[in-house]
Amino acid sequence: MRSVNGTLFFTYAGPCTHLGTSFCHRSVFLQAALISHSTVLLFLSYCYRLWMIGRSPLKNFGQPRKRTIALLAVAAFVPSAPLFASFFKFLNDAAATYDGCLESAKCSNLRLCPVSSSNWLAPLAFGILFFTYFIEFTAVVVVRYILLRRISRIHTQDRAGHQMIFKSLTAQLLLPLSSIIGCFAFAIDFLEIIQSTWLQRSVILIGSFLALGAPLTNLYFLRPYRK
Repeated sequence: MRSVNGTLFFTYAGPCTHLGTSFCHRSVFLQAALISHSTVLLFLSYCYRLWMIGRSPLKNFGQPRKRTIALLAVAAFVPSAPLFASFFKFLNDAAATYDGCLESAKCSNLRLCPVSSSNWLAPLAFGILFFTYFIEFTAVVVVRYILLRRISRIHTQDRAGHQMIFKSLTAQLLLPLSSIIGCFAFAIDFLEIIQSTWLQRSVILIGSFLALGAPLTNLYFLRPYRK
């Protein structure tokens, strides 16, 4: 990925190229939206841990109601809905091969600047994406701090269980943190403060690497599930 005069140019490699440029183009932005959504789920997970600490011991909890689960699922999707809607709408026409693409490569481009009446949806989607990354991550950090203080005041046998899950959730913070680092790297290159091929690639590389490893953190930190 590289930026030239407000336009992003993408050159794709890997299995997605066998399914066409449009599939690669849409997959990149779907991944970005899903990472943002995963931060919302992480925030709800921290909130749920806070709620559980204020209740009875872990072993006395019954099965959650189906209606409660359904309401939580809807609530988790609400913050991400505008992002998914804007991405899917503008991606219908966004994937277009540009002239500088090699004949054997799969490429596409996306114009972010200048913003006009005919080019506003893509910049809006990117603005929502960057804004939600920072807001969601800040909210998670605040709730995590509150949860840590609550756990430190527990003097029962349930403390070890809460700490185990807390460590797992902390490890999950690496995924949204990597997205923020990638956003900074992208902004530095896009604003031409420092232009580097590695800065252009870091957004997708860092996010993809940690997204693959994120499910394994639960297996590592939650010991009962490893047995």
